[in-house]
Formats: sequence, structure tokens, C-alpha cells
Amino acid sequence: MYLKIFVIALLSKTVQTIFKIQLREPSNKYDHLFESIISCRYVNKIVFLIDEDMKDQIMDMNYITQNIPYNLSVLLIGSDTKKTKSRSFWSRFSRFIFYSMETLYVIMQPRNDRILNFTKLSLFSHLKAYPQLSCSKFLIVTHEMESIRDIQATLHDAWQNKILDLTVLQDRKIDPSCISKAVFHTYNPFFRIYHEHCFRLSSIVFPRKLQDLNRYPINVLIMDFPPITNLKCDYEPNVTCEVEGIEFDIMKILSLTMNFQINVVPVFSNATGPFIYNIGYANDTALRAANVDLRGNHFFPFENDETFHARASTMILFDEICAIVPILHNRYFNINPDKIVFAVIVIMSICLLIYVLKHCLNFEKKYWDVFYILITFLNAASLRMPIRNFERILFLLVIILAHFFSSFFVRQLIDFKVSIDNEIPLNTPKDFAESDLSVVFNHIFIPKIVDPDDTFFNHLINKSVSNADDKDCINKLGTKFNAVCITHRKLAESINKKNIRFSGNKTPVFKIAKPCFWSGGLVMALEMKSPYIERINSILLLIAQGNLYHQFQELKSFQEYKYIKGEYEAQDQELLIQLRRILMLGYIVSICIFITELFKY
Repeated sequence: MYLKIFVIALLSKTVQTIFKIQLREPSNKYDHLFESIISCRYVNKIVFLIDEDMKDQIMDMNYITQNIPYNLSVLLIGSDTKKTKSRSFWSRFSRFIFYSMETLYVIMQPRNDRILNFTKLSLFSHLKAYPQLSCSKFLIVTHEMESIRDIQATLHDAWQNKILDLTVLQDRKIDPSCISKAVFHTYNPFFRIYHEHCFRLSSIVFPRKLQDLNRYPINVLIMDFPPITNLKCDYEPNVTCEVEGIEFDIMKILSLTMNFQINVVPVFSNATGPFIYNIGYANDTALRAANVDLRGNHFFPFENDETFHARASTMILFDEICAIVPILHNRYFNINPDKIVFAVIVIMSICLLIYVLKHCLNFEKKYWDVFYILITFLNAASLRMPIRNFERILFLLVIILAHFFSSFFVRQLIDFKVSIDNEIPLNTPKDFAESDLSVVFNHIFIPKIVDPDDTFFNHLINKSVSNADDKDCINKLGTKFNAVCITHRKLAESINKKNIRFSGNKTPVFKIAKPCFWSGGLVMALEMKSPYIERINSILLLIAQGNLYHQFQELKSFQEYKYIKGEYEAQDQELLIQLRRILMLGYIVSICIFITELFKY
């Protein structure tokens, strides 16, 4: 008895399930459409754009709103076609714009208009004012009389306007194989294939086209910015470049994951090659003008600038704008005055002795003049020998003593040691302003680090020099010690590590002053209408979650930065000081003798 009841109940449940499955198969183009969309997590907000004068669209909307799942946010924007065209739903549309891939715009095409004209005059023209809309999803509902050729042309034009997720839903009442009486039209620009399929519960309304780009070429703007990117290019006969670095390794991961081809567009400053692109700003206009899809190593704080106007990816690395200052010490020159005094006393004693002998032995005055003997000791007199032999022998002894004492005297004057005292403090903007060092800015950093109410900052601006080549500034800083460079911390740390590696001297010649002026993340910049931003961000988040960024830290560099001061550099500096002292001494002595001879003779 119980077994029979159980079997009957089981059969009844099975029949009900089969019947429900058959009922759920769409019999109308709107049946379970939005359930199908939300089941794949496509959207969380739907915006309907309709003409309020079209009765069939109003009926469709009533049917749609009754079948939309409760967890979707819905917004209806309508218009009255009896009014002027400027009062259409597009004029109201600007107040309800949502820049998100999770937003679906359902556009109900009027029956009295062709889809090609309708989209060109409304949707595509509207994207010029609101380019961020291209990242959203669009579903155009059209009638069955629309030609396939116009629909395909519309899909192609959508990609030309960087709209990737645009699907056309068309009535197909005359197609007996399509139960829902509706078909989807999509276009994959990477494979250049148009798809047309009947709407079913298993239909994918918006295919995931960015999963495979089929080696589609992506233009990537690269600039030499170690350690983020190391760029080496040969300019003849054609520009060929080799690229390494953390960011380019990440770009290669993006290329392998999304299956696209990287076309490197090099950026050069005037100092290193032809000036191709303005490296200071990554705005939407500049990216489109350079035909660039992706620009690397852009500093994130400038995303909020009026000059940015581009989309930023997920942060790749954290960086700061800091002051890179030379490590300077107070130097003292230690001279032993005792030996100099001894040499002077000996010379004066000999001169006094000769003066006494001259009067006692009745020497010829013109050969034994004290002034003449004195300049002889400095090797500055001509050899005028006395006539008598005794005087000649004595005079020869004076000359020998003069050669000895003159070399001894000069050697004592230039014999000194350079002692290094405490480090000169260079840590604050006040120190920079009061020092004799020139301050070198990249011109795009000035608005970010300068406080207009700060006196020392204003003084820094007055004595600053604008230079877009950060490496050139650090090069001069490491060799001439006469500048303060305002640049990226990552760049300075990278050059410091390479210096230690290549020079073997672990004593740095510059340091990073604290605190830094500005901080933020290095990102990739894309134009406002870029369809790749969400896919790139999802991959970058996976890389960050896997802690893979640290795998790219040890890099090979094409350039060897040798800015560390070795011992030989310190010796050369001391030799240069000694040479200057000898030249100054000789010049002063010769001038004094010349002036004295003018008055004496």
C-alpha cells in the first residue's frame, strides 16, 4: 500500500518537473531574458530607454517589469515623440549615466527608424560626450523587418566606437525553429565573426570576448623608467627596442592570459632619442592621438588631475615622490705650520748671513743684494755669477741651498690632509632653500609638491630647474654633487642598488630625504573608452593575491649606473685641490716679485 503511494507520488513529481522545464523554455523574447542575464552575473542595474508614444513598447515594458527579478535595480527613461527631438530620452539620459560594466542599457528601437541611423544619431554620437559609457553593456531591441546587413553594420560601428558588449535582440516570428521568436546578434571583433542564434535559456547574451583576443594587436606605450621598465632602442635603420622590467613582465602575463600581441610604442625624451609622445600627461586625447591602447608606469595621484582624463588600472606598485640629495660633509684642510715657519726662519737667517759677509768681505753689491738672494731662494732669479772665484764658489753654495729650501718650502705649503667632518644636513625644504644646491623638478611634479603659502617652497621654485629626464638629474647629482632631484623613490633605490653591485663600493653618494612630498600607486593608463580595463584589473588582482609582484624585483638592466664614489675619486679630488694651491702660490709669488722689481729698479 505504502509502496504504491510512494510510486504515484514520485511519478507525479517527475511529471511536474518536466512540465515546469517545458514551461520555462521562453515563448516570448522577454521570457526569462533578464533571469538569464543576471544568472551569469552580468549586470546589477538595468536602464530602459524607450519612446513613450510607442504603444507596443509600453506593453512590452509592462510585461518586462512583471518578470524582472527583484534583486535588479531598474530605471526607466522615456520621451514623448510629439515634442521636439531635443526633448527625446537622450536629452534626459545625461542625468542618469552609470559608468560600469554591471550596468545594462536596454534601448527600444522605434519601428519607424532603421537601426543603423538610430544608433549613429543617438548612441554613438552620445559617446563623444560620455566616453565612459563604452564600458557598459547595451541591448538594442529591434523589429523583425530590420535587415541583417544593417544589424551587422551597427555591430561593426559599435566596435569602432570601442563598445564591446553590444547585442541586438530581434523579433523572428517567421522562424519556426525558434520557439522564443527572437534571435540574438553579436560580433566578435577579435575573430571578426558575426554570431546569430535563437534565444534560449542557455543563451549567452553577452559573450566573454576578452577571454581570447586571438593575437589582436594592442599598442603599449613604453618609457624607460627603471626598475619599472628598462627600455633600450636602436634608432638606425629603424627603431627597434628591447624592453625589460617589472611592468613589462606583467604586460607579458596579460598578453599570455588574454592572448593578445604587444606592439611596443617607445617614448623618448629629447636627451635619449626622438621625442614621440608627451611623457608628462596621460590624457584621453593624447592616448587616442598616439593610437595607444595601454600606457605604462603612470603615477596614480594624477588620475584626479584635470590633465589626466584617462582610466587607471589597479595599482601595480607603490611609489613616492621624494627629494634625492647628495651626501655632503664638511671638509677641513690640515696644514702643519711649524715646518713652514722653520723654512722661513732658515731662509731669513741665510739672507742675514750673506748681508753680513757682503759688508765684512767687501763683496760686489750688485751680485749680493739681499732681495736678489731672496728671490734666488724661490728659484725666481736669473743666474748672474760674480767675477771673483771665491764669490763664485760661495754663490754656487747659495744656489744649491736655494734649490733645497725652495722645494722644501713649497712642499710644506702644499702638504696637507683633507679631513671629513659631520654630514651637512639636507633633509627639509628649508635646508634645500638655504643651500647652494640647485633644485631639479620634473615640471609635472611642481603642482603636487608645492605649497603656495610656504615661503621656502616658493624660494625652491625660484631657484629650481625643470628637467623631464629623472635619470639625467641623478647622474649629475652622483658626479657633481650640486643638485637636489625631486623624483620617484623607486628610481633612486634602483640606481643605488646597481651602483653597489657594479662599483663594489657600499658607500652611497646620495640619499632619500624624509619625509617625501607625495605618494601613490603606479598604474597603467587607458583611454576613457577602453574595453579592456575590467579584464586587465581582474588579472592584476589575481597577480596581487598570489603575491607575484615580488617575483619580478630582481631585474637585468641594460644600463650600468656607476654613480658611487670610489676611493680613487676622493684622491683625484685632493690632487686637484693641491694643483690649484700650487698654481695660486706660483702666481702670487711671481706677481709680488714683479711689483717689487718695478719699484726697486
